[in-house]
Amino acid sequence: MLGKQNERVIYKCYPKPEDMEYLMQLWIAEFNNYKKLKNEEEAIKVYARLHLFFTSIHPFFDGAHGTIAC
Repeated sequence: MLGKQNERVIYKCYPKPEDMEYLMQLWIAEFNNYKKLKNEEEAIKVYARLHLFFTSIHPFFDGAHGTIAC
């Protein structure tokens, strides 16, 4: 369980530790697709997408992924 919002329980599924290498390879490939960005707005959107992707790659429910990604 991740938490509650408006009396609704929120769950998050975490990847398995054995999937970490594959997920990081996907993230690096995604990162490398963005060599040149057109403008600041595009850069912010790409950064947000990459950040969300990166923070979702975490096999444990201990909260540490937020400090790694900051």
